[in-house]
Amino acid sequence: MTGDPPNRLLLAAEQVTRIYRVGARALPFTSPPHVSAVQNVTLMLHAGERLGIVGESGSGKSTLGRLLMGFDQPTHGRVLYCGRDIREFSRTERFGFHRAVQMVFQDTHGALNPRLRIFDQVIEPLDVHRLGTRQQRRNRVHDLLSKVGLPAAIAERYPAELSGGQRQRVVIARALALAPKILICDEPTSAADVSVQAQIVNLLDDLAQSERLTLVLVSHSLAVVRHLCTRVAVMHSGCIVEEAPAEVLFHEPLHPYTRALLGASPALARRRRRSTPVQSCTAISSPSGIGCAYASACPDVAELCRSAAPNLIELVPAHHVACHKVTTGRRSEKRIEEDHAGIGA
Repeated sequence: MTGDPPNRLLLAAEQVTRIYRVGARALPFTSPPHVSAVQNVTLMLHAGERLGIVGESGSGKSTLGRLLMGFDQPTHGRVLYCGRDIREFSRTERFGFHRAVQMVFQDTHGALNPRLRIFDQVIEPLDVHRLGTRQQRRNRVHDLLSKVGLPAAIAERYPAELSGGQRQRVVIARALALAPKILICDEPTSAADVSVQAQIVNLLDDLAQSERLTLVLVSHSLAVVRHLCTRVAVMHSGCIVEEAPAEVLFHEPLHPYTRALLGASPALARRRRRSTPVQSCTAISSPSGIGCAYASACPDVAELCRSAAPNLIELVPAHHVACHKVTTGRRSEKRIEEDHAGIGA
């Protein structure tokens, strides 16, 4: 269990960009020889937070999760853990970092070795980090399986003998083996049916409270994010277009893409009582990289949107938006309020 005081900054991304080089034959002739999966993302994670990262497939959210985990390195910018660039860590410090930050993977088939028993896979991180005696490690494995709601007999089985929900619980148990401070979950419910999704969500909720975990939830399921997270960052075309406390974002989304994303979820659309048609979420980025990536699908597009990319601006405390129209409109409203206050004075 972590002893970090609430609101202590644990993990941060500073102007992080990840560019993947690709072969010329892999793309159409007119496409550039690289893909920017993440672009100039700045994100902070404090102790005790539950941060949701949402967006459509291809928005860059899983790449951002891998950058935060240290599995991939940014092309530009840096990822900080407790104020230090993780690329500067020594071997011993990197061991410590990966004890403190663990990941729950989306693909349970790929995350588990089909040739090893569940017991061997859950005890492996304890063996690698040489924590406790052999008997203490064995006891820890059974405690972890019990904590995620699995019977002790599961330890002697192989991944192929388990259901999808059971495999996901095993992956979570292994991630908890080293008592991490931060748990990064990459689409932990996407491959499960509805009933299993609910079980996994409730399990993560219970574990976050009992283990005092700081969570990063990468997901396309807005309902899951709304249930679990206290803060949400919305990604589109590798950029964060809106970031706010969960309740604020779901009740008063400001960016057109966020509104379209929420409107595409039937349950959330009904809760917000939308009576107008929902605009498409999908947009194709400009080949030149100039302007707002959402301009081709935005119902409120202006000429400025096609010529200049908007910056992520804090309009009100803790609510950031990257949209020319929203920021211009809010600034105008603020000036009017200030003028009225001056007249009244």
